[in-house]
Amino acid sequence: MNDLFLRIDFWIGVALACLIKVKASPRLGIINAILTIAIAIGAALVLTGPVLEWRSLSSSWAPAVAALVALTFEHAARQVLDMKLLDIIKAWRGKA
Repeated sequence: MNDLFLRIDFWIGVALACLIKVKASPRLGIINAILTIAIAIGAALVLTGPVLEWRSLSSSWAPAVAALVALTFEHAARQVLDMKLLDIIKAWRGKA
């Protein structure tokens, strides 16, 4: 994971993924946009290494995997932010 902090291609992949998702979501406010980008970057930093190992991929795939992880978690964060608190509780309990 420490290696990812230093790789410019990793950051380019994550930045492009975040830019695409934010531009494709015009109804996001500035706070929600910042939150979803932070979640996307955090997920990419934490999960890119494990996904590479799990799929037995070389580190040259890190930018693509990071972009996919960032896109996935940004979307999930946006879906949760769009929900009401009661809907989140029902989904958490499996009753939605």
